[in-house]
Amino acid sequence: MNEPRNPRSPDPISAEPRRQALALLAGGALWPLLAPSRAFAQQAPLPSLIKLVVGYAAGGPVDGAARLLSPALSHELGTQVIVE
Repeated sequence: MNEPRNPRSPDPISAEPRRQALALLAGGALWPLLAPSRAFAQQAPLPSLIKLVVGYAAGGPVDGAARLLSPALSHELGTQVIVE
């Protein structure tokens, strides 16, 4: 005969619309993460002079490496790079 229904068990007829609604809500919540962004940052203008500060003794290996690197940085950035 008719068994008493458990109030916590989902009704198989109404479970599908709930699943569809949950899928729509989840998709709507994820949409901002998946959509491409239309905001683009403008590139900041480079200063006319860049000081590369080396925190070690002058004439040491780190200072020498910074001095060897500064001409390449100047050429790549298009501005003067000074090692201090």
